[in-house]
Amino acid sequence: MAGVLVAYYSRSGVTEGLARRLAERLGADLDPVQPKATYAGAGGFRKGVWQSLFRSAPPVDFQKDPGGYDIVILGSPVWAGRLSPPMRSYLKRCRGRIGAVAGFWVSGSGLPYKAVADEIERLAGRTLLASADFHEPEVAADAGEAKLEALALSIVQRKGA
Repeated sequence: MAGVLVAYYSRSGVTEGLARRLAERLGADLDPVQPKATYAGAGGFRKGVWQSLFRSAPPVDFQKDPGGYDIVILGSPVWAGRLSPPMRSYLKRCRGRIGAVAGFWVSGSGLPYKAVADEIERLAGRTLLASADFHEPEVAADAGEAKLEALALSIVQRKGA
């Protein structure tokens, strides 16, 4: 086992941008989590919020086995104050194969959403090594770079420990 994997779901591209920049900083592999159904448009957004509220886990595809990595970093948007349904599905399918786990999430409100961290830990069966919450406008304005750098540094320090 070696290395770091950044597995992420992104509806709008904001989470994907963070995932790519984090993977670049860490020399990590990327694995986009792809839902089999679309969340595009207003109808897709409403479906995603509904599924979040009821903690649905829709079918998803991904390419890399998280069991082959020392650390798996999860990236997700926050919908209705909860983890996105595609990331919930990923965690349910990968439970028991994820060793160390870290995470980041992006919300429109800018609230920290401890419930997202709690859900990741519950579904992964692990305590988060490190985490960061991002406010969508700060990411769009590149104001989240310091926070992203701090997350990367925290992961590197924990990996070496």
